[in-house]
Amino acid sequence: MSFHNRQSKFPIKPQVSFNKLNLEYTAETKFLGIHVMETLNWNSHVQSLANKLSKVSFMIKSSKGILSPYMIRNVYFTKFLAPLRFGIIIWKRIGNELSIRIFRIQKKGD
Repeated sequence: MSFHNRQSKFPIKPQVSFNKLNLEYTAETKFLGIHVMETLNWNSHVQSLANKLSKVSFMIKSSKGILSPYMIRNVYFTKFLAPLRFGIIIWKRIGNELSIRIFRIQKKGD
């Protein structure tokens, strides 16, 4: 992977080999739980996070009649808030529509 800005018309795609085996070039990878793109755009990370948080939100909503409020609160903090906060400092400018989507998912569980 090589990093470049979105305006680059011809990004450099280096040929990398390891133990006489050529490694495939990729434009996106997951590193320490964060989806990183070659343009340092966080859209794919936020999309992945939104999918994960939607599932957790549904889980919380469907277990309201079964679990105590204390347990639901614990599930929220461990399964929803922890992934949401992880890596949030590097998002910087993710775009209004993506941040609104995450906010709506968070409010759905209430």
